[in-house]
Amino acid sequence: MATEGPLFRDGSQCTAFANYYNPGSALLGVNGSAQFLVMSIQAARVVQIAPSKASIPYGILQNTPMAGEAADIGIMGVSKAVAGAAITAGQEVTAGTGGTLGQVIPWVTSGYKIGMAIEAASAQGVVFTIWLYSGGIIL
Repeated sequence: MATEGPLFRDGSQCTAFANYYNPGSALLGVNGSAQFLVMSIQAARVVQIAPSKASIPYGILQNTPMAGEAADIGIMGVSKAVAGAAITAGQEVTAGTGGTLGQVIPWVTSGYKIGMAIEAASAQGVVFTIWLYSGGIIL
């Protein structure tokens, strides 16, 4: 079962770029929202779903804000995340692109390492637990 905490948060320093609470949307977050997806900075104090694994990750969205509302971002620690593929415990992860936009996928050879899976995720769309690195590590 996915858990979170201890988790450092940014104190709602940013607002949402778009409507991230939209039940039934194409996003594969929780209840069709962007909750537990990887976010990056879009503009000063504005976050968006990370557009690619080359985007500098800011953290993982913890709430479901509407555009312009405060976005609660987990920036380091134990967090829930949405898997973009099957992931094994102990595997390092990055942000997905295309059909897995903002979801967490296995890190292979490029992009920012955003964390490490604490538990396994069996398939895309599964909410699982990761250790979220602070700011990501690029290799």
